[in-house]
Amino acid sequence: MPARPGILIPRGQPGFPRDLAERTPFTTRQRVHRRARQRARQQTRRVARTVAIGLGAATLALGVVVAASLLAASTYFEVREIEAVGLERVGATELKMAAGIVPGANLFSINPDRVQARLEALPQVKRAQVIRELPNRVTLVIEERVPFALAQAGGLIW
Repeated sequence: MPARPGILIPRGQPGFPRDLAERTPFTTRQRVHRRARQRARQQTRRVARTVAIGLGAATLALGVVVAASLLAASTYFEVREIEAVGLERVGATELKMAAGIVPGANLFSINPDRVQARLEALPQVKRAQVIRELPNRVTLVIEERVPFALAQAGGLIW
């Protein structure tokens, strides 16, 4: 029987169920279903990456919600002092009543824009600014209107 390259299994002979031929360089480095395995690995990585990003985003959102609720419920951030700056004609108690800030309210529950609008609605106030100072102080900076009048007497304007 002439020698042929490739795999030779002598069938019909008892005791020779093993491979008797050497493998050629082509068959030793052959990769079966290489692309299918690569695609499966890539898809597994994509799914794992998507799950990891989703879990990270959910954890971050949960952390923000928990931190916000802890800040809103903390007694450390209760308003203890309301300071009014720039007052000459307007009384401090009148200004604090118009601001509507209650001592003991949470500092983060105060809306500076609404308080500013309430203060600027007063006729004596030209401009107002509300500053929340951590941990427990609110400062109201006021610019008052300057009253003046014109009078005409004897041809002169005073």
